[in-house]
Amino acid sequence: MYSQNEKILKFNAEQLEISRKKLWDKYLVDQFFDFINVKKGQKILDVGCGTGWMIRMIASHIGEGDFYGIDIDRNLLNVAGEISKENNLKITYDVQDAYNLEFSDDQFDLTVCQFVLGNTTNPQKVLREMIRVTKPGGLVVCIDAGLKERQYNWPNVPKEVYDIEIKTLKAINQAAEEKGYNKQLGMKLPELFIKEGLKNVDVFGKTNIHLDCAVNKDEIEKTIESREIMMERNKRRFQGLKERGVLTDEEYNLYFDYWEKTLESFKKNPGLLLKSPNMTLSVMVIARGQK
Repeated sequence: MYSQNEKILKFNAEQLEISRKKLWDKYLVDQFFDFINVKKGQKILDVGCGTGWMIRMIASHIGEGDFYGIDIDRNLLNVAGEISKENNLKITYDVQDAYNLEFSDDQFDLTVCQFVLGNTTNPQKVLREMIRVTKPGGLVVCIDAGLKERQYNWPNVPKEVYDIEIKTLKAINQAAEEKGYNKQLGMKLPELFIKEGLKNVDVFGKTNIHLDCAVNKDEIEKTIESREIMMERNKRRFQGLKERGVLTDEEYNLYFDYWEKTLESFKKNPGLLLKSPNMTLSVMVIARGQK
């Protein structure tokens, strides 16, 4: 049995893998590799690699090369190492700070990050480090969010519950911005790249639609489990918002009463998940520049 903290760690890793899998459809993968023109034998670094999805995708695509992934979270790197081993991929993972990479200058043919810069308070410093460790003529590639707030379509959720969800998301984003995070940094990538001296800067974007709908038995069980863990995580976050005066006790209780009852109904009748899809729309921006 997992403790609650272990469940959340496991959930975070699984969510990273699931979200990346849904983002990177075959069309985008093909477009991405045309865009970065990576070659066999190159040395490649994934900064803030998490569970290693990006560096695994690149390693699987080109086969031969030297592949590295760094992240500040050792737990995620442990998962990354396990998945890479299961897939017979030789990738070196290391705990490092993206603000101060432990590599010497001019080491990598390609340095890439995915949804990292927008989750730092000093994206320029991280970008400078990425540029520093990239070889002259090599590529720096960054992927980040293009929308400040995801767009939601939850037709089966009561309006008052939906409104509370949107209210909390806006408050969380505002708090992040006040701390110096930019939740739509993707729109600034070309400007940042040019400012830091990268050449041949180019960019493209992709709209992503996520439909939260379970079809088979495994998906149903995972969906219910993930929603349970998400609800427990949200209780912690929403408690903080309640203490800040963003949410009232009435709103807090209304929100969680609804989702607890909904989860119980899903457990009793899993077929309801097919009738209760939630759609989320987001945009990501992919930029490249040459050192």
